[in-house]
Amino acid sequence: MDDRKFERILTGLVVVIAVIFIATMIAFGFAVIGE
Repeated sequence: MDDRKFERILTGLVVVIAVIFIATMIAFGFAVIGE
């Protein structure tokens, strides 16, 4: 497997996880504020 391709996939995966994590934290924050 090409190292650069693997690196791009890994970077993309990290970005996706970060976006999901941030979105979850924002949603959780709004839920707490909404209480």
